[in-house]
Amino acid sequence: MPFNDALRGTRVLAGLRLRRLWNMVSATHLWGMGKVNRQRGSRRGAAPAKAGIGWLVMLCVTALMVCSFGSSTRAFLVVLHCQDDPLCAGSPPTLNVMLAAILHITPFSDLMTRGMTMLTALLWLFSVLYPFALTARSGPDWDFEWIATLPMTRMSQLCARIGERAIANPTPWFAFIIIGAIVAWYAKAGWLTPLYVLLTAAPLVLLVASMWTVLDLGLHILLAPAVLRNFQAMLGLALSLVLCLVISLGTPSGSHLALLLAERTPEWTVWTPPGLAVQILRAPFSLNAFGLYGLLLTEAGLITLVCVAFLRFQLRKGLVVHGTRESGRSARSRHAIPQRGTHHATQTERTWLSPGKMRELTLLLRDRRHLVQCLGLPLVMVMGQFLLNGKLAARFASDPSLAATTAFAIGAYTLTLSALSMLATEGEKLWLLYTFPRPIIRVLGEKAMFYTLVALPYPVLLLAYSATVSHAAPWHFATEFVLALFGLPVYAVIAMSLGVISGLSPGTTQRQPSGRYVYLFMLLSGFYAYALLSHAWWQHLSIPILCSALAFALWQKANDRMPYLLDPSSVPPSRVSLADGLIAAMIFFVLQFLAAHLLKGVVHGDATTRIVLAYICAGALTYLLMCSTFWTLKTRQVPSILGPRTVASVLTGAGVGLVCAAVGLLYLWCAKHYGFQPSVTQTWTLAPIARVAIVVLSVFAAPVFEEFVFRGLIFGGLRRSLGVALSALGSAALFAIVHPPFSMLPVFVLGLGTAWAYERRKIPVAPMMTHAVYNAVVVGYQLFLLNS
Repeated sequence: MPFNDALRGTRVLAGLRLRRLWNMVSATHLWGMGKVNRQRGSRRGAAPAKAGIGWLVMLCVTALMVCSFGSSTRAFLVVLHCQDDPLCAGSPPTLNVMLAAILHITPFSDLMTRGMTMLTALLWLFSVLYPFALTARSGPDWDFEWIATLPMTRMSQLCARIGERAIANPTPWFAFIIIGAIVAWYAKAGWLTPLYVLLTAAPLVLLVASMWTVLDLGLHILLAPAVLRNFQAMLGLALSLVLCLVISLGTPSGSHLALLLAERTPEWTVWTPPGLAVQILRAPFSLNAFGLYGLLLTEAGLITLVCVAFLRFQLRKGLVVHGTRESGRSARSRHAIPQRGTHHATQTERTWLSPGKMRELTLLLRDRRHLVQCLGLPLVMVMGQFLLNGKLAARFASDPSLAATTAFAIGAYTLTLSALSMLATEGEKLWLLYTFPRPIIRVLGEKAMFYTLVALPYPVLLLAYSATVSHAAPWHFATEFVLALFGLPVYAVIAMSLGVISGLSPGTTQRQPSGRYVYLFMLLSGFYAYALLSHAWWQHLSIPILCSALAFALWQKANDRMPYLLDPSSVPPSRVSLADGLIAAMIFFVLQFLAAHLLKGVVHGDATTRIVLAYICAGALTYLLMCSTFWTLKTRQVPSILGPRTVASVLTGAGVGLVCAAVGLLYLWCAKHYGFQPSVTQTWTLAPIARVAIVVLSVFAAPVFEEFVFRGLIFGGLRRSLGVALSALGSAALFAIVHPPFSMLPVFVLGLGTAWAYERRKIPVAPMMTHAVYNAVVVGYQLFLLNS
């Protein structure tokens, strides 16, 4: 039976699509570590490990998106209501309990119905066009060629295709369920709102799938690849305007523009499927609603049948499409071989671009869709916010931190659309990068530098505009602007590294990196934006250092992944890296906080004792966790605390510790003599037991745990890729920024000394002794001699 074949085909295709979405959510481990497959006693080190936390990341991101879009839609509904209700006329478009109560007792007006119809229709159109604009193919949908081989009629194949896209397309479900839930809730649908909304959203989603399939298949058959990419580029710009309007619904300017569109929406639109859905939801449990629902089903069914009939007409001659090979005649004419005597001049003119960067520029200019993503979308989003929020320009002029944060956000957004997906854009030609006469890591480094230059223009223009219109002195903007521009190359490296770690392989049709890596990059970008918004000098110093260390750690992991990039079934052998040290430091501080909170209800008495116990417990547990992980993964170059010539290492460490302690005492004397010593260190009135606990912590516990992390893992990881001097400076800087601002300078000197001791003796006991001697002298002086 054709109907049964269509149902079975829909079940198979939807199951495959949902399985693919689930595989994208259940992420591969961020750091690319392999795992041991114990099935049937075999050891398989070639498969990447599954972390099982991708669903949690996607759940958090989805919750934030639901809250943001729901709040904006609710605000727009209140604005529509206030146009007709004199009780709230003139009130600002903010939500409060009074307006919510008014909405519950006031029926929907015609303006509210037309406004929500306009918004629903706008999101319906976005749901139809967005998947098509997102794809990047030169022929029909890749899996339709496979669907055509299924043992069923053409009618069943098309119905199964539409049914699969209706079930497994999250965009329309996300949009219609949120809008419908808000409308139904204010129409007093109560706890039956979810069921009511699902029944109403289903016909709209079916229409989205039908129109998407007609547009997708028809244009890929009718248009040549170059024309199709141009169309997708223009479509992406138009959809970005729609997205900008939806995002700004919660702002006064955005809601005012949406209100103007609602007032100009014709009356007949309420009888279209989006308008019928709004009418049904605004009057639940009424006979009129049941009649309107029957009309909605009838319209959706008729439009779907028309789409299927048109699809059969499109495929009457089979899957006939334009060839994927495009003519290069025009390109050859533009880049003709220079005549004799002009070759040297041409090479001289292009000395500022290496061959790798020139290749990227050529590909970027040829791929219009990618060009619009890199340059067009950021411009539309920024200019849209300027137009919809008139006070934004004035705030940029008065607040340099906000201007710098916005400039960095524009650059990071550009890197998300370019550098993060630059390996995915290579597609099946990824292997060509390995044929260049230079290491692959340098090729990708040039790619990162090129996309840094691509991301620079808009931030530089915004910063120049803010400095020009501001009445403040230019040097007020200097620090923020330097930090904003410094973050772009750092995050270009992070984006490129995440693109490599994501495991993109040749032959895949995926042209974008996994969503979890996009969200991870956005999260890390927000961490750097926090440093720009902060006014504390030590955060301006520490967060860029941490982000630079993270960029280097990811770059190191990407470098390990390079030889295996073309083989997705293989992973590099596990070695100690900077990433392991950063993970251990994060685990150590988190466990220390948790242990202190747990011990608060167990250990009574002095707080210093609890802090010491929490520190020891967190350090020991971190050490055991890291060692067990290294043992499981058979990690190479794991530092061993003891080794040959332990006595000589202890003596060397003690000598270096005395030198560092002398520097620390000199710093304390200068701080007391010149008056920049914090008052908290001058008036210690601790009990004897508290002083003993501090001595135990600083002399015995801290050297063991901190040196294992900062010298054994972080310095050792840096030493894999850098020289002694740079590795020592990097580990010392990371070691200093996790301490209070007052002690950063002497702790940095201590970090240099411990790094030298570790490099000299190759075992962690040497820097541990250096750290212990330094703490014994400096902390003892502060506890027993400074205030005596």
